[in-house]
Amino acid sequence: MTVVSFILFNIIFFFSSRGILVSFKIFTKKDFIVDQLKVFNIPLFIFYQVLAMFLLGNLTIIFNFFGSFNRLKYLLLLLLSISLLINLKEKFLFESKSVLVYVLLLVPFVLSFSSYGLKLHFDSVDYHLNFQNWVRESKIAFGLINLYPAYGWSTIYDYILSNFWFKDNFILLHFVNLLFFAFFYNFLIYSLLYSKDFFLKTISINILIFGFLDNFGVGGGGNGFLSIQMIGKPDLSVGILFFICFVLFVSDFLKDSYEINNFILLSSLSLFAYQIKIVSSGLIFLLIFYIFKLYPKFSIFNIFKKVYILFFVLFIYIIKNIFISGCYIFPISFTCIDSLFWSNKKLVDSFSNSVTSGNNFALNNFDNLSSWFISWINHGYNMQVYSNFIISIILIFLFNYLFFEKNKSENTNSKLKLLYIFTAFLTLTFFVTGPTIRYGYGLFLIIVSVIGVKNKNFRFEISKTKINLFYLALIFSTIILTPRIYSYNTFLKNPLTFYKPIDSISEYLQHPALINETEVELDSTECFILKTCIKESLEKINEEENLSYIFYYVDKSS
Repeated sequence: MTVVSFILFNIIFFFSSRGILVSFKIFTKKDFIVDQLKVFNIPLFIFYQVLAMFLLGNLTIIFNFFGSFNRLKYLLLLLLSISLLINLKEKFLFESKSVLVYVLLLVPFVLSFSSYGLKLHFDSVDYHLNFQNWVRESKIAFGLINLYPAYGWSTIYDYILSNFWFKDNFILLHFVNLLFFAFFYNFLIYSLLYSKDFFLKTISINILIFGFLDNFGVGGGGNGFLSIQMIGKPDLSVGILFFICFVLFVSDFLKDSYEINNFILLSSLSLFAYQIKIVSSGLIFLLIFYIFKLYPKFSIFNIFKKVYILFFVLFIYIIKNIFISGCYIFPISFTCIDSLFWSNKKLVDSFSNSVTSGNNFALNNFDNLSSWFISWINHGYNMQVYSNFIISIILIFLFNYLFFEKNKSENTNSKLKLLYIFTAFLTLTFFVTGPTIRYGYGLFLIIVSVIGVKNKNFRFEISKTKINLFYLALIFSTIILTPRIYSYNTFLKNPLTFYKPIDSISEYLQHPALINETEVELDSTECFILKTCIKESLEKINEEENLSYIFYYVDKSS
C-alpha cells in the first residue's frame, strides 16, 4: 500500500507541474509543445516534481501571511485539482516513453521501500513539527523565535511539509524527501542513458559508483553519499539541489554556451536551495558569473524581466524572516533589525554560537588545529565516513584515469582551475560553518563530479550493448541499495499495509538534551509537542495581539 501510495504521490506532482505549464501556454497563447521543452538539453519534465514543491512551498508561505493552512487548505486543493485536470487540454507528446517509465514508475517504486522502518528525526520532535503545526493552525506569528530560537530557521521545507500531515501518520513527510531523491536518480539516468553531453555522462557514472561504494568499506560502509534520513530533515533535499545547480552550471560553463531559459531554471533551483538552507547562498557566485556571460546578448534589465518573479519570491521570504525572527537572514545576528520591538539580536547571536560550537565542530579558531581535528574526526561516525570518502575518491580517480581520455586543452585547464577554486571555497565554508556529515551531501557530490571534468571520451572501444549493460547494472544496483536492509525486511512483514512511522516522540523526550525541559504554554500558542514548544521562561515573554496577529517579544531593557 505504501509503495503504491508513493508512486501515486510522485505522479500527482509530476502532472501538477505539467498542468501549470499547459495553463501558462493557454494564457500566454505561446506556441510550444509542453512535453518537448528542454533546459540544458534535458527534458523539463525531469524537474517537474521538484518545481511543484518549490511552488507549493512559496504559496504556503504567502497564504500563511493571511491565514492558517487549515483555513486555506481547500484553496490549495482546488489549485492542485485544476492543475491536474488542465493536463487534458494538451496532448501527451513525450518523445521518449522509456524515460517516463523510470521517472514515474521504476525509480519511485524502488525508493518507496525506504519508507518502512523509519521514525521521526530528533529535530522534528525538537522543533520542526511544532513549527509546522503553527503554520497549520495559525497565520504567521511575529517574534516566534522569542519562544524558541530554532523557529527562526522556519525554512520553506517546513512550509512544504505542513501540507502533508495525514491524521497521526507522518509518512507523507518522508514522501517529500523521496521526491528529491527520485529527481536525483532520474537526472543521473537521463544524463547517462539519453544525453549526448559527455560531461553529464561522466559525472553520472562517477556519482553512481560513489553511491555503490557507499555500501562497502570501513565499519561496513558509509562514505558521505546521500542516505535516507529519518523523517523531517531537509539535508538530503538541499544537498541534491546544490549538486544539480553546480552540475548544470558546469555543463554550460565547459561549452561556453549560456541561454536565458537555462539561467531561469538555474536561478529557480538556486533560490529553492537557499530557502531550504542559507548555506546554499554560495550559489550566488555561479549566478553572477552566468549573468556576466549573458550580458552581451541580454541587458541587465532584460535579464531582470525574465526572473522578476523570483525576486518577488525572495522578497516575500525575507519579509517572512523579519516577521518571525526580526532578522533579514536568520541566524546571522548583524542582519537583525534592532528597531523592531520583537527583534532579539542577543538571543539570535547566542543561538548562532551554540549551533556552530559543540557537536558541529565549526572551525572558528585556527590556533589549535590539531586539537580540533582530533576531536572532530573521532566524533560519532566521522572517522568511518571520511575514511571511506577518501578511499572512494581514490578508487573513482583511478577508474577515470584508466578508462577515460583527457581533454588537455589550455581552455579546459583554465576552467578547471576556477572550478577547483570554487570547490575549495565550498570546502572551507563547510568546515567553518560546521562539518557535520549530513551538511556536506552536496559538497561531497561536487568533489566527486569535479574528478571527471576533463574526460572527453572512453579510452577503449566498447560495444554499445556492453556499455548499456554496464550502465543499467550500475543504475539499478545503486538505487536498489539505497533503501536499507531493515526497510526491505519491514516491508516483507507487512507488504499490504499503509506504513505508519515508529513513534519516536516519547523516546526523544527522554534524550539528555530534552529530558529536563518543562512544559510551558501560553494561551495563544499552537504547540504540537508541548514539552519542546517553548524554551524560554514565561516571565521573559510578552504577548500582544494587534490586527489579529500575535506578537511575542521580550523586554530589551531587562
